[in-house]
This record gives sequence, structure tokens and C-alpha cells, in this order.
Amino acid sequence: MLTRLRLLSLGTVLLAAPTVAAAPATPGARLSAPAPGDLAADKLATDVPAVSASIDRAPVTMSWPIEQSADDLQDRPTAHRAESRAWWRRVDVAALAAGVPLPISQPGALLKLSPQDGAAIAVDALELVDPQGRVYPGIDALRPLTDPTHLRSAGASFAPGTAMFTLRPDLGAGAFVLRARVRGPLLVHVFERDAGAYLSLEPDADLALVGGRLQVRAHLRDGEAVLKARSIGGELIAPDGETTRFNLTRAADGSYRAEVPAPRRAAAPGVLHTLQIHAEGVTARGVPVRRTATNAVSIAAPTARYAGGVAVEDAADGRLRIRLQVEVGAASRFAASGVLHGTNRSGKLQPIGVGQAARWLEAGPGELVLEFDEATLKAAGLQGPYELRDLRLVDQGRLATVHRQARALALPPARR
Repeated sequence: MLTRLRLLSLGTVLLAAPTVAAAPATPGARLSAPAPGDLAADKLATDVPAVSASIDRAPVTMSWPIEQSADDLQDRPTAHRAESRAWWRRVDVAALAAGVPLPISQPGALLKLSPQDGAAIAVDALELVDPQGRVYPGIDALRPLTDPTHLRSAGASFAPGTAMFTLRPDLGAGAFVLRARVRGPLLVHVFERDAGAYLSLEPDADLALVGGRLQVRAHLRDGEAVLKARSIGGELIAPDGETTRFNLTRAADGSYRAEVPAPRRAAAPGVLHTLQIHAEGVTARGVPVRRTATNAVSIAAPTARYAGGVAVEDAADGRLRIRLQVEVGAASRFAASGVLHGTNRSGKLQPIGVGQAARWLEAGPGELVLEFDEATLKAAGLQGPYELRDLRLVDQGRLATVHRQARALALPPARR
């Protein structure tokens, strides 16, 4: 999953680079107060599992210029926006025998049935009732797809006993009913690849701190048309299965929004929580539609935070050093990173380069020092005043970002 890869990359251990001893820094600045949308801890977590004893503790620092033609740099990265043209639900034996509503918004939908007991499903055990009430044996309404065992051998993941079918396109769309004679519950999964109706799900950020809150936004659409959901609800699911259910309310723009409390404990390093939204409505053509959308978020324990104090110095070797005071709740290897901006001839700020530093810090007060070498500072041809943006603090031992701030520090104009 792209979200998972992007999150894990923030915890990557930095490569070593030579450093130059600095003269004592002169304090004089403080970090800006976090703004709405920033990730910042109000209090520290101290009761967390210790990190691996084998983690590298050697301090490192580095900087490099930013390609000035790059157009994908963001001070506050946006979270992944998920879209779904599918839905699924678990159904018990009694409900399957009586008949399960099967809303289909697009002819020729894909139907995947996954038995919870792993027993194979025969098509003659299935029956479909169309929107006009006509009853079809499974073999007349459903077209079996490739045996999933062949797909599993190619690396695809399917539960034992899974059967897949396409609904006969000439049966059209509408409110179908599925009946099945089975021994155990089924996971019923419907996928409508070419349908115009979809559900989007986007949190305000892909990171949250334990005890914090997530803002969630969802849209149910049919092409460009915004649909009103007949029902909509959501879940935040922890890796251990603990589930927090939440309601969404409709906003003036037709979207559905919720403020979701983050869990009181973090997951294991590198493991994500799942956001899930279920919605039902009617398309612009008057056809019933059901959708389920999922997304992923990282819930981190705030094991450290920036204390706010900063000292800035110009070293004799041409380096600019920014010393950041840190408060640590639980010992680990921590990394600071930030993007330095300078002023161009038009008086506008644009990025100069990226600075990163990492070291082992024990619980209590500490310091991380960003260094921008002379080559990096001169490469862009920019001047002061400078500004530090996209400031992050990463607990590398726990693969968790614990601070992310879009605009963090305006350096005095006289610097450099």
C-alpha cells in the first residue's frame, strides 16, 4: 500500500555524513506555535515498550540541495484519498438462506464469496432474485471466473473456498437478492469496476498521536453528481481488531464529516490502523448503490517533542546550524528533518535544501542539530531572510513521526 510505504520511509535510518565541530551557539529564536493541521504533542508518552537494543546509536547529519524545478514539494503533505467502487459485508447462514439484499448499480458486477469455514461453494447452491422478483438458479444468473486456486498459485491472496462470479450483464442493475445454502457465514464482496458511483474517503492527515483526534471526510458521488446517503457510518480498526465506531454528518458541500478520537495506545512499529466507511444511497439514475471505502492512518505514541527553544549559528566553515531543543519521554534514536527556504530576487521564498540529523537521546532534555553546508546554501542562489518549513521529528526506533509542522521558524533577516 502506498500509504504504508510513505509512512515507513519517514522512519528510515539516515546515512552517515561527516560533521564539523561548531562554536557555541547564540540562542535567540523559538519555533512558531503549531498551526491547525500540524502534528504536535501536548504531553509526552513515557510508558511505552523499549526499542531494540541493536539500533544504531551513532549521531549523523547531512543536507542536500533541492532541485529548483521540482514542483511536488509540500510544506504539509496531503493524506491519501481512497476511492471505492466496491462493498462487502459478512452474512450469517440464516440471512443467506432467507435472502441478502444485493444492490447492483452497474450491469456485469463481480461477485466474490469467501466462506468463513473454507468450504467450497458450488454455483448450484446459489440463487438470485432480480429487481422484478424473477428467481434464477445460480448457474443461470452467474458466470464463474477462474478458479481462485490458480490465482493463489500466482501470488494472489484468496481465502480457501473463495468463489468468484460475474453477474449476467443482461440482467441489468437494481435491487437484487442473493440466497445461498451454505454451512457457515460468507464474506460477500461486490466490485463494480466501471461504475460511475463511488465513495471517497480522506482523513485530514495520515498521522495522529495517541489520545488525539482525526478529521475524516467522505463523499458519495455518481460521476460529478453528489449523492445523499441513505445511511453512512464509519469504523477505526486497530491492528488487534479493537474497533471504534463513529457517525458522520452531512456538510454544506454535500460531503460527510466526522471527528474521530484516536486510540489510547499505539500499534506495533510500522503497523497501521484502518479507517473504514460504509455508505448506501441511490444513484442519479435512481439505482440503489452501496459502497465500502478503506484508508490507513498511523497512530503514534508521542515519545518526544520539540521544546520550542532554538539556537542559530553561522559557523566559520560556511555552515548554517539550527539547534533544536527536544524533550524526550522514552529513550530512542530520534531524527529531525526540515526544508530551508530562502528569498529570491522577487522577494519570494523558495526551497534551498533539506537538512536531516539523527542521534540517540535518553529521556529528558536533549538536542538535535540541523546543518546546511555551504554548498547547499549557495546552490540555489538565494538570500535571507530564511525560513524552516516541513519540520519533522521521527522516533526511528519505533518507526513513528511524532511531530510535523508546516512552518516552523523564521530566521532573523541579518543571518548570512
